[in-house]
Amino acid sequence: MTVYLRRREAAERAHVSVRLLEKLATVGGGPPYIRVGSRLTLYKIDEFDSWLNDRRVTSTADAISKSA
Repeated sequence: MTVYLRRREAAERAHVSVRLLEKLATVGGGPPYIRVGSRLTLYKIDEFDSWLNDRRVTSTADAISKSA
């Protein structure tokens, strides 16, 4: 069974603001999502966790090299 997160739940899971996820959906770079109607955004939990894990770094040097 596929489990989905609403945008607010996803933001809480990643410890970021809902606004950041909204911005990433607009400019790119965010997790894949599904739009249901005009107001509901869903994230598959496994895809969201994968996106989050892809941003994992062990030092600031790693963070700089991933953003370049």
